[in-house]
Amino acid sequence: MKAKSFYKNNKHNNMDPKEKENINEEELMSEATQDEAAENEEIQEEDVQDSAAPTEEEKLAQELEEANKVIEEQKDKYLAEAVRQFLQFADRMFIPEKGLYRHGWVESSTDHPAFCWARANGWALLTACELLDVLPEDYPQRPKVMDYFRAHVRGVTALQSGEGFWHQLLDRNDSYLETSATAIYVYCLAHAINKGWIDAIAYGPVAQLGWHAVAGKINEEGQVEGTCVGTGMAFDPAFYYYRPVNVYAAHGYGPVLWAGAEMIRLLKNQYPQMNDSAVQYYQVKQKTTAPIFAIDTEEKKD
Repeated sequence: MKAKSFYKNNKHNNMDPKEKENINEEELMSEATQDEAAENEEIQEEDVQDSAAPTEEEKLAQELEEANKVIEEQKDKYLAEAVRQFLQFADRMFIPEKGLYRHGWVESSTDHPAFCWARANGWALLTACELLDVLPEDYPQRPKVMDYFRAHVRGVTALQSGEGFWHQLLDRNDSYLETSATAIYVYCLAHAINKGWIDAIAYGPVAQLGWHAVAGKINEEGQVEGTCVGTGMAFDPAFYYYRPVNVYAAHGYGPVLWAGAEMIRLLKNQYPQMNDSAVQYYQVKQKTTAPIFAIDTEEKKD
């Protein structure tokens, strides 16, 4: 359109001066009007094209939709792979008599180090939670994953300290109390109760005690204290005992946020109440504040 307009505007430049004088003024005005109309038409076409182009948000939404479509089409393959990996780890690293996971497993070794590092057990428990969240109820291997999860819950909760934390090496009470693992356990326990996988009456007080311990490790600057720094596998206990803690160890922050959010959900669905100085979880709100074992001290009237 622009090339045509340019030609029209310049065709008189090649005319003899006398011919130019004979050009009708109306013709010039008519050509100018046509050129203007053509330019307006071109601008409108460009506006239409611009308005038809997808925005960045629309492009992103389309890409996500296409990605989700691919995932949905291959969902069975992904679930099978996730279950396979979980069971391969669990079959090798879960110690049934302890209800805990060892930190590492060495393929070339006959015996394997059995140091039950707290955060490694946290990742294992969290992995089971994440897997159970996505496995259909009728998935063939779901019961086996659930059995591992519940056995692990029993093993972990039996080792909670009186302060609410768990130890750096779970089954060694002389190792220090660690925050990030405690936060992971709190999240997993609260999440499992909310999902109906484990009983609130047995595990609700454990989660709540753990949460109070974790909350006490958040300082005035919002930093999480008492988190062990990144830790590889080792073959002696001293390695774990002397791993430093640091507020800049990022492993603690996500679990603390998750634990707090899941505890809020838990307390919206359950009703904890003190009973003879112990926390008791109820599924319905109690109408009395009196403990169930209270003794009526009022004198009976004749």
